[in-house]
Amino acid sequence: MLLLLECQAIARAQDAPSTGAVVSASEGINSSAPANPRFEPDSFSKLDRLNDLLAQRTAAEQAQKQREAAREEYQFVNHFNHLVDAVLDFSKSYNANHTVDLNRIKALKKAWHDLEKNSGFFRAGETGRSDQRNRKQSAASD
Repeated sequence: MLLLLECQAIARAQDAPSTGAVVSASEGINSSAPANPRFEPDSFSKLDRLNDLLAQRTAAEQAQKQREAAREEYQFVNHFNHLVDAVLDFSKSYNANHTVDLNRIKALKKAWHDLEKNSGFFRAGETGRSDQRNRKQSAASD
């Protein structure tokens, strides 16, 4: 609704120099409408301009959402690949020496933590031990 009001205010402002009227975006839809509106030949061109403005804004919002989704996917892939590399490095080290290398364990934990922290997949359903632990702590403090 606000977008429609903005578009109408822009359209009225573009017509304002010819009529000398000043229009603000806070004016209502029917604030300057006459009691008996009559058909004006250029009313379709005003509607076309409003539709064009609305289409441009909608297209810009969709493009922004696509860029954001692509960025999130890129980050997820990078963090996941880092986790896979850490697992492979740990497994090669363990298979070669049959010992657990603490530095590789720390790298594996860090890669997993980075993936959890930066991925929307893990944040969408944040139900797990940390939530249960927080509930227990809050119940104990009450």
